[in-house]
Amino acid sequence: MGVNTKESSLADAPGPLGLTHALSHSGILGSHLGQIDVQETHLSYLFFAEREVYKLKKPVLRPFIDLSTVAARLHNANLEIQLNRRLAPNIYYGLKRITRHREGFLELDGQGETIDWMVHMRRLPSSRMLDILLVSEALSTSDIDLLAQTLVNFYASTKRIAMSPSDYLAAWLRRLNHEKSLLLRTELAVPETLIKSVVHELETILTTDEKLFNSRVCESQIIDGHGDLRPEHICLAEDCTIFDCLEFSASLRALDTADELAYLDMELNFIGGADVAEALRATYLELSGNIVPPIVHSFYFCYRALLRARLSIWHLYDCQPADIDKWRRKAAAYLDLAAHELGKNR
Repeated sequence: MGVNTKESSLADAPGPLGLTHALSHSGILGSHLGQIDVQETHLSYLFFAEREVYKLKKPVLRPFIDLSTVAARLHNANLEIQLNRRLAPNIYYGLKRITRHREGFLELDGQGETIDWMVHMRRLPSSRMLDILLVSEALSTSDIDLLAQTLVNFYASTKRIAMSPSDYLAAWLRRLNHEKSLLLRTELAVPETLIKSVVHELETILTTDEKLFNSRVCESQIIDGHGDLRPEHICLAEDCTIFDCLEFSASLRALDTADELAYLDMELNFIGGADVAEALRATYLELSGNIVPPIVHSFYFCYRALLRARLSIWHLYDCQPADIDKWRRKAAAYLDLAAHELGKNR
């Protein structure tokens, strides 16, 4: 569907904003103007139509990802579709080409020059997202059972990652040191004593209980997982759909199944769902028989809280002044959650 409008000509503007404006205002993605809701993430723009979602990758270069060229964005989009279809097989339709007609207007999958690509998805019901279900107290036991069974099935079938226990331990020690150095940047003004204390306790767990972590590796519990298992990425409708995995980093997806589950556990606790987290752990254990030592669970739980604190406080580098306090509070809440969890083991 081509639309020759003043808005669509803004695609000629430098940078992604002109293209984003054109896509959301010209009718290219929907039959009526004003129908498209646009949301921005660190790496993408999401365009929500009535029944569909389109994702446009930003032309950015980061230490962990290169999306600076059309070819790189196409490669990343293909990876996103391929990897997310593991847990969301009916959501990711495929790719859409953004084309420019010789007369200057934009089309989807038209005959003109391809200027970029979009990931095309089915829109999920927001009311059935796990975080919304929890807040609205609409989560049922059958929902928890469905999620647990979905994760059991996924972890039983997904690729195993081979590594030595010593390499696994060394990687964790490097990761903890890296997160500490990022959090302790002077300009962020995060409590130094708290950060050092949390990291020291996590390092102590790793070295003191090394055999427990070695066992996880030897039992083939390191898998190519989702990598970002949070409540807002889980939809419990007619089936369980888990989307938005970390497609850009195989190393971040290479994790212990217990790590991934502890991540979700931590995020559920963060939004007030401790009871739900406990029920999910119990159901998962019953279905899988995969027993995780409490200290191992606590380690992963606290590391994920530390990571989310760092990601929250890093918003200070690009947020509006009015949002500074919000991100500081969020980072502090994650750090408090980590300290509380570690306190259980003292």
